Amino acid sequence: MMLHLYIFQFFLIRDILKFKPLSSTTTVTVITGDHYDEQLSDSLNKVVTQFQQQFIAQGYPSAKWIKMKGTDRRMIYRNPKDVAKQLKKLISKRKVKQESQ
Repeated sequence: MMLHLYIFQFFLIRDILKFKPLSSTTTVTVITGDHYDEQLSDSLNKVVTQFQQQFIAQGYPSAKWIKMKGTDRRMIYRNPKDVAKQLKKLISKRKVKQESQ
């Protein structure tokens, strides 16, 4: 069920991007775990990872993809500090870049 929902979301977002693409000046960073769901088999996790790669490559070819080791789709609830740490790194890099311009 969850895999079907994920695939549906992928196609929905892809279709939305056709009608309302992001500006070329918008930077995109995708943060995911290194697997989709720890309760799924390795083969299903591999399929989801392939969908993620295709989505990012097609929808946001210049996106930066951060994969957090040992986490799955529930990481934001289980490890909010780890996610916040990644976000803080991105924000501080952005601030430094803006200040240097």
